[in-house]
This record gives sequence, C-alpha cells and structure tokens, in this order.
Amino acid sequence: MKAKELTKLTREELQSRLSEKRKELRDSEFDIRIGQTQDFNQKLKLRKEVARILTLLNNNLFATESQEPKKSKPAAVKTSKTSDKSAKITKPAGKSEKTKTKSK
Repeated sequence: MKAKELTKLTREELQSRLSEKRKELRDSEFDIRIGQTQDFNQKLKLRKEVARILTLLNNNLFATESQEPKKSKPAAVKTSKTSDKSAKITKPAGKSEKTKTKSK
C-alpha cells in the first residue's frame, strides 16, 4: 500500500495493519529459512511496508476521525557563506618539521 493511502487510515487501523504486516514478515522469513519459498522480494516489500507504517505513526501523519491527515512540512534548506568555506580542501594539521632534540 502506498504511503498516501496509509495516511487516510486512523491510528488504530495503522496499528492493526502494522501487526498484520509484522506477522506476514515473520512467516515469510520462516518460509525462506526452511526453503519453502524463494521469494525474497516479498520479504523486502513487507519490510518497506512496516517502515512506512512506523514512519506515519512516529510522525503523527495519520487521519483522525474528524480531520484530514496532517501534512508534514518540507525540511528547511540551510544556505550560508560558511558552508562554502568548509567545502575547501585543507591540509590536515601535522608536524611540518621534525622536532629537534638536544643531545648532551
């Protein structure tokens, strides 16, 4: 299921779907281990689905019973003059000359 479709679900629906997908993932992993199936893509798809659901739950991006789903704000892009200075390649600080020791 796409993330856009998942945002239309309520918290309870997402939690129930999460438990279903985790069970399917366990079953899929078990089937792969015992050699019953060779479908590794199914496992990857289930892992991504679980991650999508957890992301929505952790960021509170789900529909409430009376509202539309919340929309996340895009991340702010930080631009400054100091970032240009840090991009320059500099030599690591080290000993430029061998230290001289006094001999007796």
